[in-house]
Amino acid sequence: MTRASQLVQRPDGAFALVAEVNDGERNRNQILFATSDTVDGAYQGKGPPERINGRTTGDHSVFVDGDKAHLVYVADASSTDISTMVNVTPLTGDWTSVGPAVYSEWYAHKEAPAIQKANGKYYLLGSGLDYWNATATSYRFVNSAEPTGRSTARPGGRSERVRAAVHHAVLDMLSESETEELTVPAID
Repeated sequence: MTRASQLVQRPDGAFALVAEVNDGERNRNQILFATSDTVDGAYQGKGPPERINGRTTGDHSVFVDGDKAHLVYVADASSTDISTMVNVTPLTGDWTSVGPAVYSEWYAHKEAPAIQKANGKYYLLGSGLDYWNATATSYRFVNSAEPTGRSTARPGGRSERVRAAVHHAVLDMLSESETEELTVPAID
């Protein structure tokens, strides 16, 4: 089973597609990279599906910052301990493979990880792992897409202070966009 999950335009104008491919062994995902010169063109796979840094994956996203891109993904520690790590891994220069992880958070138990940049800070967002049940969103922030030190944790939760902090972080991120008519609901 293959599912296209991210389509991003590279600095050279070509398009890179990131797809999830079932590994057939554990019913978890590997990542497949493909490229095309046009958004609606024929995509050519760039090598076989791969376990990112040796691990099967869950949810992922691609963060683009200028001419660099990073794969932000949830990785499995083992076949029975899934979605335990959140990782940030730079993509290669042609955006068709990955390098070593520059950030790994073990036992995070998060899903839907993403990075957003606002006001010179990089925010790593993720929701708690409870499948289709509602969970709190949490975030961490640093001053670089490839942090060298410890990030500042801002855990999710149901307190008014945490809801307000996440809400304001989202508003900060949106302030840098061109969006004028977007309503940001309070996060419960």
